[in-house]
Amino acid sequence: MFNVSKQCLTNKRSNAYKLSEINTQTLHSILESRFIAEGVYSLNTLYVYGVAESYLITPSFDKYSYEYMDIECGSVSDSPVNVIQLKLKQSSMFPLDTLNCSDLLSNLSNFTQSPFICQVLFTKKKGNWRENQIQMYETYLKGVDDPESSKLFRKLQTGVVGVLNKIGGFSSKSPIAEVEEKILRPNYIVEIRFGLFLEGFQQEFSSFLTKITKNSSLFNHFEPILMNTLEGNQLMSTNSLSSDNQNQLLSDQELFALLLNNPLTDVVNVKPPIAVANPTIQSSLSSFLSVMPKTDASESPMDSTIPTQINKVFKRVGITKFSLKVVESFQGSSLHKTQFEIPSTILYSQFTKKMKDIQSALGSESVGIEMGSKPDTVDVFTPLQNRGTLLFRNVLESAEFEEFKSKSELPFVIGEKATGGYQFACLAALRHLMVTGATGSGKSVSVNLIILSLLLNVPPEELVLYLIDPKMVEFSLFDGFPQVKEIITDMDEAESLLANIVVEMEKRYSTLSSASCKNIKTYNEKNPDSKMPYLVVVIDEYADLQMTHSNVEDHIVRLGQKARAAGIHLIISTQRPSVDIMTGVIKANLPSTLCYRLKTSADYKTVFGKTVPFALLGRGDGVAVIEGQIKEFERFQSPILTEDEKDEDRIYQELKNMFKGVESAEVLLEENQPVAPLDRLKSLIANGGIKPIAEIQKEMGIGINLVSDLMKSLVEEGFLGREGRKYIVVATEDELKNWRGQDEKRLDHECMGTGLG
Repeated sequence: MFNVSKQCLTNKRSNAYKLSEINTQTLHSILESRFIAEGVYSLNTLYVYGVAESYLITPSFDKYSYEYMDIECGSVSDSPVNVIQLKLKQSSMFPLDTLNCSDLLSNLSNFTQSPFICQVLFTKKKGNWRENQIQMYETYLKGVDDPESSKLFRKLQTGVVGVLNKIGGFSSKSPIAEVEEKILRPNYIVEIRFGLFLEGFQQEFSSFLTKITKNSSLFNHFEPILMNTLEGNQLMSTNSLSSDNQNQLLSDQELFALLLNNPLTDVVNVKPPIAVANPTIQSSLSSFLSVMPKTDASESPMDSTIPTQINKVFKRVGITKFSLKVVESFQGSSLHKTQFEIPSTILYSQFTKKMKDIQSALGSESVGIEMGSKPDTVDVFTPLQNRGTLLFRNVLESAEFEEFKSKSELPFVIGEKATGGYQFACLAALRHLMVTGATGSGKSVSVNLIILSLLLNVPPEELVLYLIDPKMVEFSLFDGFPQVKEIITDMDEAESLLANIVVEMEKRYSTLSSASCKNIKTYNEKNPDSKMPYLVVVIDEYADLQMTHSNVEDHIVRLGQKARAAGIHLIISTQRPSVDIMTGVIKANLPSTLCYRLKTSADYKTVFGKTVPFALLGRGDGVAVIEGQIKEFERFQSPILTEDEKDEDRIYQELKNMFKGVESAEVLLEENQPVAPLDRLKSLIANGGIKPIAEIQKEMGIGINLVSDLMKSLVEEGFLGREGRKYIVVATEDELKNWRGQDEKRLDHECMGTGLG
């Protein structure tokens, strides 16, 4: 292994080998070494007036069949008097020419004014470097010419470009295929430096380097830089990579074209761990954003008359005799927020008591009043007469979402908060999610964009989706995404899937227990090369499924109680939140809810246990109750993908095309072994005695006629008997004990691993 310090990256111990020449085979053998990411490799060539002598320095644990050299690091006895290094002029995201070769190592022999040594040091880049490169590329596409490698500085660059965009100074840039190809290939930290042994030739040698590397210039190029002699000698004598060059990356193609006379033309099958905002794509890394419409960044004009109207209403309903001071205003896509300062003579309760009067005076039940974010203030929300459009792309491109997704495993977009700014959530942190809303409320659009958020922001190898679609139309657009393993429209298959997911949950708990991990996050941190993928199940209309298969509630409850730690999450939507569908047990296990417009106030009470103090507008106007949320109700406007419904199919198809050839995670679900109805009935009777047939029917989730037939079968078996019109238990105590034991074993299996939750 190598040592990392503030000064350099170097091997603890090294081997040195003499090379007859450095050719394609030599470079291939080094780059394909299984240790290439575990140490520093150095190709050293000593040039003495046209004669070259080459040797290879490797980590001590990587052996080669070349002639071994018994010298420390393959160093030379004399120290160079001048040290020059080649540095990329622009960010290493921008590629060199990979088709026209510079043949650097051979052409260096043409410099005969002074003896010198050339060192080419490299190690394969590890970690999430592609994520950073992709984000830099995104910043470039937004109009930044040379994005910084630092996320903080990129954010500043993006902010400046955003301001200039508003005044027409900058424009977005076109995708560059060569950049995308470089990001998808293996990349190496590379440092190239030269030590001259005679004084006075550094300027001439620098000009010589510029000339022989000219063929490499494309979107980037090298420039010679004179190093501090003491530092340069220290690095050269130890064959160490400078910490200053940790972000100087070259692809395998660039290395071949720069050093040798043979370009690397083979297609390397790389499975890049693309994270956050971009899937691994074949057609374009400019990503999904380019196929989505977006609105003009300029804000719509603020309606300055609204605060005046509200002050008139306050006077009219008797809250105040004078106009309240306006602290601030915000106008979103559907609501206008005005924050007023409350004098000490007025209480907040006076506003809430007059709510209906205020709504009536302003002509809308959708007017809302909340405590302000500052002391002694109140926020008033009024619906806009001409609602604006909030597009999905605008939210995804926001700096807020970029920051949020960098810290989230399963990020998704909720919408624009009525108080200003955007609201997001991480499904991994929420456990599970309930989405409710009547027809036309925006519920289905919201669920689709939550799914799309996950597809486009979670690495394909870390996400598996199962979609249950009773209506057979809502999720058809997702057919073809590699992460979507199945879209189930048959309710019998849906019930079986949920049962199998429960089995998968138990299997995962067993894996976590064996690895001494409490949850999927710690497991994946310990096993970065064999991560356990997140598994998300989305049910479009839970009421339809529950009405036909009442026992699915048992599966939902079990998953709701403990599936989160195993990386399994539920998104359940319904447009009929009746008490028999959204039972207390279901709500207790799905505590986070997005609620859109419902038909009656009773429906809101079923969802939240109380009514919402304003009427939602429909078309994406919703309230969020999220675990850990400070406010009781966070009102928001959800985005839409496009205003043109006909354009939706095109967008989804282009996104699916981008995912073609992308490898995704696989989860092999084991079949849940169902308990035979007769055996289950015996277990129920052994544990709880004989109950009324209607109660047994409800508990087993089967028809009354079938229950009657099963009871008759138990009589025929001698497990039950008849006493007049009643059933009685005639089974022996040993038989009953056995069936109680069977049930206990079943429960033990179901509850396995709860200590890890």
